[in-house]
Amino acid sequence: MYIVRQRILLDIILLISAVMLPFWVTLLLSISLLFYFENYFEIFFIFFVIDMLYGVHHSSFYNITLISVLIATSFYLFSVSLKKKLRFY
Repeated sequence: MYIVRQRILLDIILLISAVMLPFWVTLLLSISLLFYFENYFEIFFIFFVIDMLYGVHHSSFYNITLISVLIATSFYLFSVSLKKKLRFY
């Protein structure tokens, strides 16, 4: 029960940081939460919200609109592979 409350509270904090703080703060906070929780799928929702609020259609990224979701996916896959190789996780 404590883990669920903690996870919801940290999700709300991350959502507030996505709306009010710079992108790099949200990115660092989400990377730390990726390693704190075992499966942190909320990162995809948060970065989807960032893309919907601040994303622009840019032709230099091969017409990909959801750049932040792509970044979140790459960080998630990297963290999963790194967690498997770490001895102390």
